[in-house]
Amino acid sequence: MALKAEGRSSIWPGPLPSLITHRDLACRNIVLSSPDGHTGRLVAKISDFGLARDVYVTTQYMRHPLTNMLLPIKWMAIESLIEGVYSCKSDMWGFGVVLWEIATLGGTPYPEVCGYETLVTRLRRGYRLQKPSGCSDELYKLMNLCWQDDPDVRPTPDVVEEKLEQLLQQDQVGNTLRGRVV
Repeated sequence: MALKAEGRSSIWPGPLPSLITHRDLACRNIVLSSPDGHTGRLVAKISDFGLARDVYVTTQYMRHPLTNMLLPIKWMAIESLIEGVYSCKSDMWGFGVVLWEIATLGGTPYPEVCGYETLVTRLRRGYRLQKPSGCSDELYKLMNLCWQDDPDVRPTPDVVEEKLEQLLQQDQVGNTLRGRVV
């Protein structure tokens, strides 16, 4: 996932390798830091706290019926849920859910869904997370682009980064969160 970090165009030096996938993009795996002690400016860094997964057994992770593995199914792309296929394109689906989490200030995706079968059935029928209250239309459109059924239609990390930069310049992201941070 390419993100702005400390004046560089990407947290990855050079082109993002297509063979690396995260498989668990979620707000719980994002760390905010203040570069060089500058206050008011935060840098988001994608991380993975794999050993802390036990904390999420009952709330964030569910058992996949085919593999019996604990997986973050509410953040997973439809092809990952059904076929076990993981790629940068499936990570983009997860990033769309991360954007939704941010816009809801930490909401739980699909809180009404209790199991794998229910989620897969809804996603196959075209159901997606609802637009968060106060979220700009443009930011919600970006989320929906990340949730396209066809992975080849989803935006690349570079396209998402560019679109987020545009939205920040237009203050479309700031308007989503302004006055809601506690």
